[in-house]
Amino acid sequence: TVPHGGPHKTVPCQLMDSRLEEEWKVRWKAASGPDLSEKHQLDESKLPKSHTFEVYRMVDTTQIYDFLDQHNGADLLGTAWHLIIRGSQNNLWSRYCVTVADAALDDITTNSLNGSLSHSAFADYVSCDGGHCRCLLVPDRTIARMPLHKIDKVCKRGVGCKCSNKSLEQSAQYVGRLPIKLPARRSKDPWHNKEYPPPFVTGFEANWYSFPAASRCGHNQRLGDNGCTWRREAPIAHLFGDDVTDIFQGLNTVIDKDRVVEVNASTDTMLHNMRILEARFASLPLRLPPCR
Repeated sequence: TVPHGGPHKTVPCQLMDSRLEEEWKVRWKAASGPDLSEKHQLDESKLPKSHTFEVYRMVDTTQIYDFLDQHNGADLLGTAWHLIIRGSQNNLWSRYCVTVADAALDDITTNSLNGSLSHSAFADYVSCDGGHCRCLLVPDRTIARMPLHKIDKVCKRGVGCKCSNKSLEQSAQYVGRLPIKLPARRSKDPWHNKEYPPPFVTGFEANWYSFPAASRCGHNQRLGDNGCTWRREAPIAHLFGDDVTDIFQGLNTVIDKDRVVEVNASTDTMLHNMRILEARFASLPLRLPPCR
């Protein structure tokens, strides 16, 4: 049992064989960016100029096209969560390669499990909906297992969350990142959830990203031109709902007074769906090069 608002409980993860685990470490290293945990690593002249990684999005196919600007994306495992929430039919999955200019940002709160200020190559993640991005919402904070006392500092129940001006300015200039713990659990009301924060497995994480439109590089721009900090690379690949018919959704919801207050997805389910999506993209006629 985890005391309400108490310390996190972790359990070992033994769901991947050694080959898959090594492959995951390579992918996770690319998605996480340079390690800025040590103070001496903050010298930007010593950082690589950029790094490239894969990003996925899923949208309803009633939309004509999809794009990353002012939207949220995820790595392959992270998008398995969105797949579970929305189902597999009538949806479009897009796979992008994104190059991000490495930065040495400080006072970042969404990069660490405990919500403490830290250094990161990514800005604070912001929650985007319909092209509007705002300070990280409470449900998104809970899927990252942020401590309740940290949520209380910036969020009020029924009102929303208020980030510092510095945080919002950095998020409007640089790609944001939110590490996601598994199993994925998202709560709209952690204040009345006695089991929050729930335990999680160790060994790997998923990633969510936010992409500010104002700082995207144009097609003929290099990173840094006019202050741009990220760019989309070719090619882009798409999958439609009919291409993924054997997805196991495995969604569990907690409903209170006809209102969904919590959504859970097991680690097994997310890994299962991730592998299916990976296999479907690999089977496309266009041989997708790795994002490098």
